[in-house]
Amino acid sequence: MKTTQITDSLKVVEVTKTYASFQKNATTSDPVYLFQLPPKSALLSLYIQINKAFSIPNSTCKLNTTGDFLRYIDLSNRKGGSEYERNFSLNPYMYSTTTSLNIYATVYSYGLGYWETHNNSLNLARHGLASCGTKYSTLAFGGGTTTEYSADGPWVVVGDLNVSRTYLGGCGNNGNAALAIGGRSQSSIALNTVELYTIGPIKQGYPGNEPGTWANNGSFPVPIRECAAIGTISDALVVGGSYTSYYSNVYRYDGTTWTLLTDKNLLTPRGGHALAGTVTNCIAAGGITAASQNTAELFNGVTWTAAPNLNFRRQYSSGAGTFANGGIIVFGGYYVYPIAPTEEFHDTLNVWEVTNPMNVVRYSGSGCGKITVGQGGALAIGGFTSLSNGDPTSEVEIYYAAAGSATVLSNLTDGEFTAIMKYIQYQ
Repeated sequence: MKTTQITDSLKVVEVTKTYASFQKNATTSDPVYLFQLPPKSALLSLYIQINKAFSIPNSTCKLNTTGDFLRYIDLSNRKGGSEYERNFSLNPYMYSTTTSLNIYATVYSYGLGYWETHNNSLNLARHGLASCGTKYSTLAFGGGTTTEYSADGPWVVVGDLNVSRTYLGGCGNNGNAALAIGGRSQSSIALNTVELYTIGPIKQGYPGNEPGTWANNGSFPVPIRECAAIGTISDALVVGGSYTSYYSNVYRYDGTTWTLLTDKNLLTPRGGHALAGTVTNCIAAGGITAASQNTAELFNGVTWTAAPNLNFRRQYSSGAGTFANGGIIVFGGYYVYPIAPTEEFHDTLNVWEVTNPMNVVRYSGSGCGKITVGQGGALAIGGFTSLSNGDPTSEVEIYYAAAGSATVLSNLTDGEFTAIMKYIQYQ
């Protein structure tokens, strides 16, 4: 134990333990005990360093406290090589207690998804954009006026929005038709206009799609920016957003009319959040406000219910996937600093699993696509890469979901890890 006295009544304590195995009672659900956070203290960080990889394929450690989930950590050598080290830490001051708090670990066999850089980047680097489709037919638009299309190959400019807009809502039909909803104008005014994109006649030189046209498609009921949208051009859902305040409103579009779903408000108002799924089965996560940054909620087409909290507070993050096609991921965003790790929601475990980080850390980008085990599916497109709001990136990445279902493991004996807990204690 290492102690650093800060003031007469405040000290920082660091506790280090090395484990050569995970031993768990195979007949009970009791997890492995790691640490005890003492009374009158606040957890600063918790690290797990893998000194020697465990040989169980896709072994994953779930760190948790009494009744509260903390973090997933990969314990196996998924990427090959001699050893695989991985560190994660909790956000400072995320957990505090007036009584003692035990920290445990439960070990699962579960694969971890990962990102690979797309062979082709956008022609125009940008932030605050929207996208729709799959990796085989993707439309990226907004963050200005430019629209680009990719059929899992080079990005081709296929048309311009009539109004420049960033931080818009966007959804559509497999990259061939899309809605651009609201957003922020060049003068930072919230827009209430909607545009509809449809493809034009066949023309040589365009990989699977032709130059399309954006046309005015009426008005949204209110000025809105920093909202999130899912669905098609004939059946869409717009969730949250902001204007003079942050909305909990949810709107449904039937191809003609926007309807406010007065009995289906979000539990927490949010803007700059991630949204993924379908119009009747989706999850909203993160957001700009303090109350929304690490919270999530599930929608079943009728009501919103609270989902487990994210592991990281995220503002301006992105989401992708559906529950029917491999699951949901939330990625990017920032809180104090840009967030690199991805979080994958497993509805069977009802938890967010931390998976591998993006190659280019980003926020205010866009995400779309489905997550299919063993295949690249979800896309991360554009965004800012630093909090200085400098030049945005044109980089595109593809997410590969891991195979396998979760299994609790009772005994791992052939690896070694070191756990380090650091906390502030008040005297």
